[in-house]
Amino acid sequence: MTDAWQQYQTTGVPERLDVQMSDALDALSASVDARDPRGARQAAIGVAHASLDFELRHRPIADVDLDRLALWGNQLQLDLTAEDAALVLGDVAVLEAIWDRVDHAVSTADAVDAALAALREAADAEDMALVSDALVAFRIALQEVVPNV
Repeated sequence: MTDAWQQYQTTGVPERLDVQMSDALDALSASVDARDPRGARQAAIGVAHASLDFELRHRPIADVDLDRLALWGNQLQLDLTAEDAALVLGDVAVLEAIWDRVDHAVSTADAVDAALAALREAADAEDMALVSDALVAFRIALQEVVPNV
């Protein structure tokens, strides 16, 4: 990945995106070298965030935001696995904010709305088992709205 990134950088990358991706790849390499599974998963999510920011230059914002929802679902899973209630609450808030930006772009939003409401209720109650169940429902609902996520 690092070699591919270095080659891509020669094509003229905007400075902020360059720094973001370089930092994300450095974090991923360091986590892999350290044999830190959680760190590697977190860093991989960082690389994916940077990739989506690159895609904003070429894709409609709503499409990228729908992909962001799936990525934040991965973040929620990681934080859920760590049983960190505060991070889980933050992840749910981010999912809600992104959904608020993009729900107008999909024709059937009810299932995602219901899944997000269940996530909020479970996260507020700090019930990680319910959050896990609600996350499954959210992913299924999102898959129905955006089949390729």
